[in-house]
Amino acid sequence: MISRDWVPTATTPSHIFMSKLKSPIQKKQKSYEKDCRSYYGENAKASRKNIPRAKQRSHMAERRVAGEILKGLYCFAEVSCSERVEADLRSKIRIKQVKSFKKKPDLPLLEIIKRKKARSNLRSS
Repeated sequence: MISRDWVPTATTPSHIFMSKLKSPIQKKQKSYEKDCRSYYGENAKASRKNIPRAKQRSHMAERRVAGEILKGLYCFAEVSCSERVEADLRSKIRIKQVKSFKKKPDLPLLEIIKRKKARSNLRSS
């Protein structure tokens, strides 16, 4: 293992810096497997803006559900009523969390290209 402060010298073996992939075809295949692209269909700037916005919307919806349940609570003194409302609140918030926004992971470039080719073949036929 090479440390971070290691500096190559004239006597350093050259095989340390050489790629194990020799042919351009192997390198391209590795690149297709390693590189990822957003499958959602929007550009990178839109994703950077829309992902936080979607998370914000889902969190606001959770708070809205909690507020609606708590607004309807009139029996503060009764312990059984408050426990029932709290259980109802937890279940409804959990349902909102399950249905909330989840970011889809990026797909490998090879998969994106295959899908684009399949879509173009479908259109042309």
